[in-house]
Amino acid sequence: MIQFHLKERELIEEFMKPIQNYGQKPHGGLWSSTFHETYGSDWIQWLMCEEFSKEENKEFKGYLLTPKKDVKLYTVNSFEDSRKLIQEYGYISPSFQEAAKRIEQANGKHALDLWQYIDYERMSLEYDGFHLTRDGFLDTYLGTQPYLDIFDGFDCECTIWFRWVFEKIEKTIVKPKRQPKWGRG
Repeated sequence: MIQFHLKERELIEEFMKPIQNYGQKPHGGLWSSTFHETYGSDWIQWLMCEEFSKEENKEFKGYLLTPKKDVKLYTVNSFEDSRKLIQEYGYISPSFQEAAKRIEQANGKHALDLWQYIDYERMSLEYDGFHLTRDGFLDTYLGTQPYLDIFDGFDCECTIWFRWVFEKIEKTIVKPKRQPKWGRG
């Protein structure tokens, strides 16, 4: 699963910061999206779809990352996977602890889903990264299931790498085509 990382400046291990919990999306690590020869990646398609890149035939500079064969990724490929993720790595932000107790007492434990964050710091002790597949993104996104905002800010299929686990890194320029009917469904 070759990954694309959008970055113009040099990409070296020393630039990768430790993973830190921060709301729905962690800080640190290294973000990438699965590479597709014709379309670039879901991240590139998102940029094109959201018109961050209006021009046709735009070039995207970045890196192709080939992970080592033995990497261990936590993967969410469905709504059920996201529920399992909450059970395994969910936590409630300390600033919401009191409100969460009142919600749980009034509405039951299931009502806490909207207050959950994922403990990526704890996950990084067992895994090399976290991968949200396109199906997983679409299945958990607002309007496609009972809403879980644990992936709020995740705009498409992506991987957050917790450590440097690449056997090959190549600087590249991608000239993607727009994928027909690309979007959230």
